[in-house]
Amino acid sequence: MTSFTPNFRATHVEPPPVDGLARPHLLCDEADLERVRAKIGAGRPRALWRRLTRNGDAYRDPGGAHFADPTGEQGDLGITRAGMYHTLRKATELAFVALVSGDEDAGRYAGRILHGLARPGHRERTWMAHSSDAPWGRDVLVHSAHEWGRQWAIAYDLAHRFMDESQRSTVRDLLMARLRFAWSRRWEAPVGNNNRPLAFAANPAVLALGLWGDLDDPLLSAYPQWATPVVEDYLDDNFYPDGTSLEGVSYGLALGQLLQYGRALSRKGVRHGLHDPRPLFRNLVLFWFLTRDPDDRGFPLAKVTPDSDVALPPDPMWLLIARQFDQPLARWFWRRRFDATCPTPDLVAFRPGDWDAKDVLNLLLCDDEEAEVDPMQLGVPSSYHFKKRGIVVARRDHEEQTPVLRISAGRTAPQGSVHQHWDALAVSLSAYGQRLIMDPGFDKLDGDAVERAMLYTNSEAHSSVLIDGKGQKDLSEFKIWPGLIVWHEQEAGMEYILAAGAVRKHLWVDGYAGCTFADRHVLVVHEGVTPFYVVLCDMFDYEDELAATEPALQQVIVTDPECEIMVDDRGASIAGPKAGLRAELATHDRVTATVDRLQAGSHPRLVWSRHGRHGRILTVLTPLKDGVRPPAIQLLADDAQRTACRVCFDDHEDHVTFRAPRPDIECEGKITRKTGMRMKAVRGSGARRTEFTVPTLPGKHVVD
Repeated sequence: MTSFTPNFRATHVEPPPVDGLARPHLLCDEADLERVRAKIGAGRPRALWRRLTRNGDAYRDPGGAHFADPTGEQGDLGITRAGMYHTLRKATELAFVALVSGDEDAGRYAGRILHGLARPGHRERTWMAHSSDAPWGRDVLVHSAHEWGRQWAIAYDLAHRFMDESQRSTVRDLLMARLRFAWSRRWEAPVGNNNRPLAFAANPAVLALGLWGDLDDPLLSAYPQWATPVVEDYLDDNFYPDGTSLEGVSYGLALGQLLQYGRALSRKGVRHGLHDPRPLFRNLVLFWFLTRDPDDRGFPLAKVTPDSDVALPPDPMWLLIARQFDQPLARWFWRRRFDATCPTPDLVAFRPGDWDAKDVLNLLLCDDEEAEVDPMQLGVPSSYHFKKRGIVVARRDHEEQTPVLRISAGRTAPQGSVHQHWDALAVSLSAYGQRLIMDPGFDKLDGDAVERAMLYTNSEAHSSVLIDGKGQKDLSEFKIWPGLIVWHEQEAGMEYILAAGAVRKHLWVDGYAGCTFADRHVLVVHEGVTPFYVVLCDMFDYEDELAATEPALQQVIVTDPECEIMVDDRGASIAGPKAGLRAELATHDRVTATVDRLQAGSHPRLVWSRHGRHGRILTVLTPLKDGVRPPAIQLLADDAQRTACRVCFDDHEDHVTFRAPRPDIECEGKITRKTGMRMKAVRGSGARRTEFTVPTLPGKHVVD
């Protein structure tokens, strides 16, 4: 049998003798604590410190809502998933406050909490129980259940000096039993396009490192030796295309756990490759920066839920990336998120329990002494095509009020996972501080959640395209690639994007079975002399059997719950508190409009339907604010070969033409090529303004 050699082996994994390490030693040491003491007098470190100390007082107040009762008689001491998560966070914060301030009472209280969780008689009732008859014994490798190894390790390391030997022994017994159990089932970690192998390998390995200096057990070195190459093998552009996880965009944040693991390894002198420079870390920052929504809200494609649809908290992952990989944009991004969440120095916006369990790391890594660097100084592009993820972001500049359009069409078919959506060809548009066209994300619902959740993961809940009310989940035959960004080009203040939902030559894209082609053309005009506008043109040709039924091509626009849609005979207007949108329908002949609201999330939705033997819908989208008027739109051509319109402003007009693909040309070896111009825009005077052509391979078999 051929042995498997990992791509990298951790070396110098040499635990010290018992009592050979001073606590804390996992993510910080006494020198780090001294640096924290020196910087908590001002700026963001001061705000974080005030938050931690106030939290510590709340955790010890028996009459408060956030009381942590070490006896388990009051509140949830690790019985539920949330209870385990918040209890470990409270112990971690109390122990850290004690180490920095010298508050021995806070440290001893943290030790009592950990001992209360681990004591026999209670540990069997907690979420992380792993005996054969425990509620979670059969499913212990659930991501959240395996998460506790890392959190336990950090909490125990910080609280160690405040616990007596009896308390330490009780906690160590539980942690070692947990570690051995994880080791015995490490081969059961699922593989594929999800983050679980990372958590199943890295988090118990952090726990093993956290027990260094306490025990003499070969497992404490064996676990990091095994886990490190497993984890590194996943750090590539296939699993994390453009820095975001295939399992779902927000899962790219799991990289923060891996960087914490790498930090712990480095502190122990273990040689590893987790901190080697990789494009994915730069791309991760770039993705979250460029796709952000107004008020620093996460792009809903990240699958935020309604109760978390606020400014995202400052994750310490950004500071780890900034420090480890010299990415100043990551530091800027963290500061923006911090300032959005902490708008006043007295922390009136803070509540215990916010920001998950990341305040300690944020304070350790916060480096306000580093100079502020504006994204414009860094040469960050304002528009970008994330080719592997299949998302294009189009905007003029980095100003917060600047309109931004995004379109997604990538290799992310959500087969077997609700964390990804059938949202190929979907667009979103934000402008002047208002989300106008949006992806509603995935709503986690109670009751009849399954039925409604499936709606939110299908095309009808996205600003995409339907045929007779059916989306990609229903129409895709092989459920591989529902769509692809075929072309993206920038020129003279304009961007042209071609997204395909049906390609049967060379690439098997089948978001829309029964179509010979299913193209969404997008022209984004953001030059300085013209108000920002977007021309959206859906061009679908059907196979004979489907064409005979004259199906309805349907263009879907979903807006923010705080917006209102008003339909008229020329299109629709979307009104929001900060800005509006005019959606002028150029191909308004034989089009019907339906306005409703998506279930649960209450997102207003507009659906335009047009029947025919082929499908053509052309819409001009213009974000509106005070002083901005929408252009007048005139249809110039509407047939199977081309769809064109005139966009008229007070001082000039633009002619925009989209063409269907040319017929396939049969070549030697039965290879076919599509040829010809797909989109052009000219001035009203007839002078050519610009022309975008999807190129073809040159040769005698290509004809124009």
